[in-house]
Amino acid sequence: MKHKKSMMKKIFFSLLLTGSIVMMSACFGGAGVKGKVDPKVLENKEEVQKIYDAVLKSMGEQATKANEITIDISNPADKGKTGDTYLYLTIDVQDSKKPKQLIRQMFHGELGAWQSQEVTVDVRGSDEEKANYSLESELFDFKAKVSGEKLHKIILDAYEKENKEPEKYIYRYVNNVRITVAGYSISVEGKLASNDQMLNAVYYYDLEGNFIGD
Repeated sequence: MKHKKSMMKKIFFSLLLTGSIVMMSACFGGAGVKGKVDPKVLENKEEVQKIYDAVLKSMGEQATKANEITIDISNPADKGKTGDTYLYLTIDVQDSKKPKQLIRQMFHGELGAWQSQEVTVDVRGSDEEKANYSLESELFDFKAKVSGEKLHKIILDAYEKENKEPEKYIYRYVNNVRITVAGYSISVEGKLASNDQMLNAVYYYDLEGNFIGD
């Protein structure tokens, strides 16, 4: 278990990408998702299904060539501020016309807009890691491996890991979900009632939904 967990963390770390924007366009309309959300939106099964459907739609035919999907909840209260909480989505799939590159679809919650851009893969690591890198090996079939029901189940499992004493927190919610060929990382944010300090925990699962560790 420890070996599998450490390998997953290594994969998540070594696949950090940097993108150079070649093309960008924006079209307004959330395509089934709301930009302004409740911080605890990812605990709601129906809302998670809507997000899943929007992600799948944005991928189109390249849903079988997914690289990374990120769901982020931006809550100003985490920084001691007031204001609305917004949903942000980032979806990377292989570019069908340029197989060594990615196409990134982004939903900007505050704007209520989708943006699209081409991303050049830039692998961080040693010369050996760069030489051995293959984008194809980092792609997975999102539609086959992930469903809205499974996604919600994994999110709730992560949320409940440290929920034995909910009275300890002013609030607590899932603020980030990341899905790659390595599996899921689920980040849970919480503000302590005793001293207003923020606590964050990250839980790892494989693509089948099996818990690996934190």
